Amino acid sequence: MSRAIIIGTGMAGKLTAKVISPYVDEVIMIERNKLDVGKEVRKGIPQGNHFHALLSRGYQIINNLFPKTDELMKLHNGNKIDMGQDFTWYHCGIWKKKHHMDIETYVSSRPLLDWILLQQVKEIKNVKILDNTRVVNLIYNKIYNQVIGVKITKEGNLIPTELTANIVIDTSGRSTKTEKWFEDLGIGVPKSKEVKVDLKYASRYFEMPDELKNKLDYTLIYPKPPYSSNIGFIYPMEGKIGITLSSMFSEIDISTEEGFKDHIMNLDHPLLSEIFPELIPISNIRTFSISGSEWKMYHKLKNFPKGFLVMGDAFVRVNPIYGQGMTSAAIQAETLAKALRRTTKLEEIHKKYYKMVPSKVGLIWKLSTAEDLRYSPVEGKRSLYIKIFHWYSKMILETSYDPQIYKQFMKVFNFIAPEISLFKPTFVIRLMYMKLFGEPNNNYNLDEEITILKKHKILRDMQIIENNGIQPKEEEKIISVL
Repeated sequence: MSRAIIIGTGMAGKLTAKVISPYVDEVIMIERNKLDVGKEVRKGIPQGNHFHALLSRGYQIINNLFPKTDELMKLHNGNKIDMGQDFTWYHCGIWKKKHHMDIETYVSSRPLLDWILLQQVKEIKNVKILDNTRVVNLIYNKIYNQVIGVKITKEGNLIPTELTANIVIDTSGRSTKTEKWFEDLGIGVPKSKEVKVDLKYASRYFEMPDELKNKLDYTLIYPKPPYSSNIGFIYPMEGKIGITLSSMFSEIDISTEEGFKDHIMNLDHPLLSEIFPELIPISNIRTFSISGSEWKMYHKLKNFPKGFLVMGDAFVRVNPIYGQGMTSAAIQAETLAKALRRTTKLEEIHKKYYKMVPSKVGLIWKLSTAEDLRYSPVEGKRSLYIKIFHWYSKMILETSYDPQIYKQFMKVFNFIAPEISLFKPTFVIRLMYMKLFGEPNNNYNLDEEITILKKHKILRDMQIIENNGIQPKEEEKIISVL
């Protein structure tokens, strides 16, 4: 009986299980944490409390692999949006032009998307999930340079048991132990590319007034490089209003009430600072940090063993502020599907896969790290290519008030159009014309939304006072304000 073992049940793990299940008799997914937590944040998803935007290419791949996702998203208050019409973005000193682009994606909490995909994985008949289970080592045949299984321990049991397999795939993300296992087993250690960003996230959720449901846009405030990297995002999320903040190498402690507010006040546009005082918090501030982007070059390791693969964030991890992580996992899974169609030998699949995947994740790596290097505190070589990239892409960002320029940029940003499309003569001519003669329209406000939030806050305060007793004169003052 043929078997595939997948280490980890995150986004990369679930997509990989779906892709490989037709090619083996049994798929065993191993998860070190408890999975039966419903739609709540679970251990093993370090960014589970924070906003996730799936890029359109990732949306397309997930929809192809898991066709029930649209239906389940709608049923559980997740949103399918048009990236141009429903996404309001301030960047490089201008508001990008909102208009329908037919570039669709899901916007939901990470736990909801995780849960929706998990339900569909559980429907695959030959997939078995072992949670509360740790992989403590690989079973390695040195003579044949082949991984033939894993050693696992169940929670509460220190004695390892062995599971054999034709192929073992590590999709365990940042918690990966493959590098250490390879070193201990004498296989070798891959070289790495790395860009340090010292990124910090903070998210908090607030009450959503009924009058604002289906009215509040996903609104992103980006900085103007190279000096500030402060980002602020306000968004509707499954009946709540969320604010996510992020910064690289920041001295502001956004995990505190004061720091959270200071960050908002220091954004490049005052929109969030106008809304923030009217919001009523319903959660604590939750944080996340990451040291940098890293690409472990397993595809260049000469002694890479048969019967093994490394995928997802365990292979390449990029700065999450650009929303590329889940889409990277989806593109890697799609690449594995293509490799599987080209060979019948599971034990040899790494040869096909690692020939095909570097160009796919290489583009994600290039775009992400080049953007990181736009900010002065980020260390790294600014080659001539990077300098030209910064100059040209800045022009695109500064002229994205033009609908044609913005749409083509978003297609490339979402990996549904090739990078070369930004260099076609018709695009370059329009870009230069808008740079020289275009006039951005920066009139954007949320007066109606702010009024609704103020009214909601006053009504709530009145209810609290009424429940706790109130003096007539104080009541008159509140009513007059309302």
